[in-house]
Amino acid sequence: PRKAITEESPTVTASVWRVVIFTFTHGPDAEKKAHLVNEQHPDLAATVFKPHGLTGVYLVTVGGNMTREEAARLRQRVIGLGLPRDSYIQNYK
Repeated sequence: PRKAITEESPTVTASVWRVVIFTFTHGPDAEKKAHLVNEQHPDLAATVFKPHGLTGVYLVTVGGNMTREEAARLRQRVIGLGLPRDSYIQNYK
């Protein structure tokens, strides 16, 4: 099943860390990649995230909302699974 693109809420006050594994300029391309990641690694729960205020940016993220420490650990695991070495963690407030 397809997951909807989630947008960052402008009212979020706490730090919300995500692990970004791919960046796209078109939502459908990002959705396709998230689906492929979920077929190979369903436990990562890949989703498409569109940061509030950024036009034309769709991020494929894994693991959901986390603390900085959780995101850093997951990023290392993601790299170990053979996903992009240039994946990164990003803080969304």
